[in-house]
Amino acid sequence: MRCARINQRRIYYANYDGLRPLLDEGGFDTGEKVPSYTQPVEIRANVSPATGDVGVEYFGNELTYDRVVIIDDPNTPINEQSVMVIDRPLEFDRSRTLKFDYVVKRVARHLQFAVIAVSKVGADTPLR
Repeated sequence: MRCARINQRRIYYANYDGLRPLLDEGGFDTGEKVPSYTQPVEIRANVSPATGDVGVEYFGNELTYDRVVIIDDPNTPINEQSVMVIDRPLEFDRSRTLKFDYVVKRVARHLQFAVIAVSKVGADTPLR
């Protein structure tokens, strides 16, 4: 029942892809490096409400997170360096970089599903 289709919603994730040079408005390299991520991938998942308690504490009491995402594929490539778009539409800024609203804190894999703890970040955090 935890991964029933009726309980799932469409979300997106992007995995860390290394560092890339930061460019200024003119397209010139500033000498700084910023994180780079893959193109966003659409998945369907059960996302917990933003408030309230989860029935089972998959991650213990020490980890702080805002929501829990349950995916019915234990082999999903999402990891602790991934970012997610959950509460906002999929959109990019002028330089075609994704704006995300959650970062993955921890992933717990089980035989038939994966449980992912995510934390909210700033509303206009771009994926650089």
